[in-house]
Amino acid sequence: MAEETEGTANEKSSLSESDRIKLLSEEYLKDLNENPKYKDFFEQFNASSVELFKESYAKDKADIAVRKEYFIHQCEDNESTFSVMASRLLW
Repeated sequence: MAEETEGTANEKSSLSESDRIKLLSEEYLKDLNENPKYKDFFEQFNASSVELFKESYAKDKADIAVRKEYFIHQCEDNESTFSVMASRLLW
């Protein structure tokens, strides 16, 4: 089992960023569609809006998972920028 997981992880890491996002998005969407713990929650909404939400959520979650280093770097840059601006304004 561990070997299978390692093999799958190695295969994913050799894919392009967009392919990894697509693959993860499909996995997340499958979970949203098949996991019974979401069924009751989604039943309270319009079926067509639920499908759009699931697709959008799965894609966004996959994008963040694959590109997390980029997003972390962006947050750090913004924090530094705002810190400098605040310091200047206080002076």
